[in-house]
Amino acid sequence: KHHKGENPHETFPVFGTSFRSGTTWIEVSAFSARELTPEDSRFHPYVAAPVSGAARVRHVFGDWLELQVSGEHLHDQGNGESDTSQLSASAYAWGEVKHFRLDGLLDYALDAPDEGDASQAVLAEFALRSPSRREIAWLRTELNQREEPASRGGGVSGPWFFQTVGYEHVLFVTSGLQVGAFGELTAIALPSSLESFYGQSTAVTVNFGLHLFGMWMSMPH
Repeated sequence: KHHKGENPHETFPVFGTSFRSGTTWIEVSAFSARELTPEDSRFHPYVAAPVSGAARVRHVFGDWLELQVSGEHLHDQGNGESDTSQLSASAYAWGEVKHFRLDGLLDYALDAPDEGDASQAVLAEFALRSPSRREIAWLRTELNQREEPASRGGGVSGPWFFQTVGYEHVLFVTSGLQVGAFGELTAIALPSSLESFYGQSTAVTVNFGLHLFGMWMSMPH
């Protein structure tokens, strides 16, 4: 979860271990946090010392609620990036009411660099599925701070506000795979400090597409 923008990367080596007792999981890992740039090739991993670490604890209560907390410290990210500590916590609940499936998620994240301002984010999401599971509707609310580029004043912005509604209809299911058509609309409120850069205080995005989901199964049963 420490990637910034759209620059994912591969890191090698990664050392990890997991312990499970009943419905409790404890996971620990060590890795390199070095960030790549758009000029760096993604066709091979970048070998670096695993001097960063992360840990997570997850517990399920009564087959309806999952709580999770995780933390990590990122060292030697490169490209002038400061070392940083990150924390995230989430609560995920699910169940059925008259055969309708309900899912809810609440997630919080904090990024606290050794140098510079901290940033935070909060996400709440609710989804409803019909008894046939072929109709899905969702509602998502987000408040996100982010590091702005120098061209927009730099530093950590005030919170961006996102409000999303979406709907999907599953067209067909075969061999464990399903294809659905979906639409999603998001209304965005920009931080007041950035309105002069964008020339407006609000924006709207609309997305339509096809969703392929599931696991292909070769055996009829």
